Amino acid sequence: MSKENNHLKDLVVKSVKGGIKHKESIVEDSPFWYRRFFYSENPLDGFNPEKSFTPHLIKLFVNRESEVKVISGYFGKAKKLPYNIHIAIIGSKGSGKHTTLKIITNYIIESFPEITFEFYNLEFSFNYKTNESMSQKEVDSLDNQELDVRIISCAGKNKYLFLKRIKDYKENTKLTFSVWHTRDFPLENDILVNREIYFNNFSRNDIIEIFKRRTDEFLIQTEESKHYYDKIINELLPKIAKSFQGNLNLCFLFFKEIHQQARIMNLKTIPQQLIENIITKYLNVKKQKITAKEQEIIDYYLKLENRIYITTPDLKDDLDYDRTIAWKYLENLTKKYVFKKIKYGNPSRYQMNELFLSFYEDILQKEFIFKEKR
Repeated sequence: MSKENNHLKDLVVKSVKGGIKHKESIVEDSPFWYRRFFYSENPLDGFNPEKSFTPHLIKLFVNRESEVKVISGYFGKAKKLPYNIHIAIIGSKGSGKHTTLKIITNYIIESFPEITFEFYNLEFSFNYKTNESMSQKEVDSLDNQELDVRIISCAGKNKYLFLKRIKDYKENTKLTFSVWHTRDFPLENDILVNREIYFNNFSRNDIIEIFKRRTDEFLIQTEESKHYYDKIINELLPKIAKSFQGNLNLCFLFFKEIHQQARIMNLKTIPQQLIENIITKYLNVKKQKITAKEQEIIDYYLKLENRIYITTPDLKDDLDYDRTIAWKYLENLTKKYVFKKIKYGNPSRYQMNELFLSFYEDILQKEFIFKEKR
């Protein structure tokens, strides 16, 4: 056999073995998975902060009336405040923070034009009030405006942009709201917070109602879809609500994956065994035994500034790990679905798995002492 043939054989064998070993925690099949299951639109849409305000947001809104009342009351106080204050709004991904604020600000525009406010994201340069992207010059201009109320979305790594500017915001604004994912809230940073409002996870009944409203709104009612609808309402939704402790982001991930799996298997309904199998896989992520060294790496990742991945040189430089040992830890954490490898090479890049982060938020919630209760 020629050298070229040997090379090709080695390539095939190595690739097949790599495929056998490869595992994915989330199936990415089709962005239009929902079309196969009788939906006119994606029932999980409407939660992306960058989407325009639509009547759907109000129609599908579930159980944040307490937060609406508290936050709206601060809008009313803004012009009369004797000093400038900063309120942090904190909650897990998908807990309704941006949706709640969109609804409030939409009514403020209609009913209280004298209250000046802006609602925007620094990193993506997006204005939620106007539903438009902004240039950096426009963002800087907003930062320098004097306003009654300023709302800044701090989701993701752009929290450090906010931390650099918080003093300026407080000087130029009577009332500053910052919006945080639980995982991103800087426990160790001095961000001059006067109040904290925490969006608790939803109850089981809330989760069921959230999905039921979306199913009722977007499902095309036909004879064919009736059996599917009964399966979703009577079996899938109660199981989701029970398994994931009100964490809506986990429920979304699960709902999407189970439909993608069913699509791959050419099913138009959701078998009970498939529900059980995927729930078991998800819960295994939470049940993984994490060693002390692995926990050290997890904590290190969560405290990173302006970086969304780690490498073996990072652990060598910052934690004084031997590079080979660091690689083994990162590989083990990848096998446990704590990390995922986003780039192969020397060095490879590792990013924390969204599924693990969603579970990790349950732990982070317990670390807060909140001053503003529901």
